[in-house]
Amino acid sequence: MTRRHGLQLAVGIIVTLACFAAALWGFDRDDYVEIASSFRRANYLTLPALLLLLTVFFWLKAVRWALLLEPVRPENPITARQSTPSLMIGFMGNNVLPAHLGDLVRVVVLGRQFGISKSAIFSTVVLERVFDVAAILGILGWGLATAPDAPREARQTSYVLAAMLAVGLIGIVVYALKTVWFVRTTEWCLDRTPLVPAGLKRKAAEMLESGALGMAALRNARLAFWVTVTSIVQWVLNVVMIQLSFHAFGIDQPTSVAAIVMGVVAFGVTIPSTPGFFGVIQVAFRIGLAPFGVPPTDAVASSVYYQLVTWAAVTAVGLYYLHKTGMKLTQLERVAEESEDVAHTASDHFREIVKGDSELREGGSSGNA
Repeated sequence: MTRRHGLQLAVGIIVTLACFAAALWGFDRDDYVEIASSFRRANYLTLPALLLLLTVFFWLKAVRWALLLEPVRPENPITARQSTPSLMIGFMGNNVLPAHLGDLVRVVVLGRQFGISKSAIFSTVVLERVFDVAAILGILGWGLATAPDAPREARQTSYVLAAMLAVGLIGIVVYALKTVWFVRTTEWCLDRTPLVPAGLKRKAAEMLESGALGMAALRNARLAFWVTVTSIVQWVLNVVMIQLSFHAFGIDQPTSVAAIVMGVVAFGVTIPSTPGFFGVIQVAFRIGLAPFGVPPTDAVASSVYYQLVTWAAVTAVGLYYLHKTGMKLTQLERVAEESEDVAHTASDHFREIVKGDSELREGGSSGNA
């Protein structure tokens, strides 16, 4: 483990402990007894449905990734079935490695398997995050606007989220159609934004430039449509999975409340924490359910059920595919370290394209890193 990864892990441990403390704040011995009792009474008939939805969720992720990768190798497109092993190894890596290194792992694994530019693959991962944020914002806003007995502040927040989503969607369209102008204009604005650390500005600029290489997918109406649809359906399925976790522990709340919890969880796991996001998900469930009168013990119990099922299933499938590649778990961090310069490489690639041509050509993402 490098010194930087060690520091990231140390920060993650501190954050995780703080989240556990917040999730369990005010609990006494009787509360822990109640949580244990909740697990004895839980409806585990929800488990098959939860696993089925999780399977479809990741199948849709594989389908979307294959769509985004299509312009990278148009002569022989990668299928969802072919992208699944790398995808699952990457998400398993996020469960066992610090600092979301699993995202870098899957870039390297897929690049090695098909001999594709890692910078081009990395650009599709960046675009995935853009669509995930847009879908999550939309579903969270719907939940806040329609949840029964939601606080007035929640309704107001839903309007803010709707405005953010509208601006974001316009930004995505401009990003796709006028990529160079959008990136350069955003970088110009970042350079003149006070109080934002220079490192954060540099990171944001690199992410924009990296994602620009994958914009060919969004300039194709068919690909853009199906990427959008699969993004929305994925997160709707995640909402249903959370609602099943509610049902398993007798939490009687509508889908709109599950959508709110999904949104809190989705943004919560972006903060630095230990692999697997333990503690973060517990406090996210408690925060999301608190306005609706759900006892903290029930919120924590359902969060543990949801997390353990999804973590165990994803890790097991990822380890299976890792074994099929002939790699060992101990090699994953070295693979991630190998790919840490991918963002820089993708950024440099983008600048080379801009230098030679004022607009990104559709095939610009297929060059070798």
